Amino acid sequence: MVARIEGWEDRVLSVIETYRRKPYRLGRSDCLTFACAAVEAMTGVDYLDLVPRRYATNKAALRLAREIGGGTVADAVDKKTGLKRGSVASMGRGDVCLYVDDIGEHLGLFWGRFAYVYGPNGIVTVDIHKCTSGWRV
Repeated sequence: MVARIEGWEDRVLSVIETYRRKPYRLGRSDCLTFACAAVEAMTGVDYLDLVPRRYATNKAALRLAREIGGGTVADAVDKKTGLKRGSVASMGRGDVCLYVDDIGEHLGLFWGRFAYVYGPNGIVTVDIHKCTSGWRV
């Protein structure tokens, strides 16, 4: 877990509003960049620099995740960040979530009883119980 900066919630809400206006583009403006921008707003730590963003398709993103973590997007997050992955029940406001749908794995943010997730349809809110796990920030 990383220390959060005073006033982090307002900064994260600003990140969310910024991403509401951004077009979704893999490797440039996607769930990874969204989650990393939110974590940086909370903590001042830039995890995005740890990940080479050399992907522009879902297939290439999954290939990169396998290269980094040996398996899934979640495995890559574990390996690159060192953050502790845990159950949805152990997560709190601002922690990073993993949401899986028919498109694949998405990173987002727990925010009370729901999570913000950024994907091809923009920022959406999902019930936290639809998330599979998360990382304490």
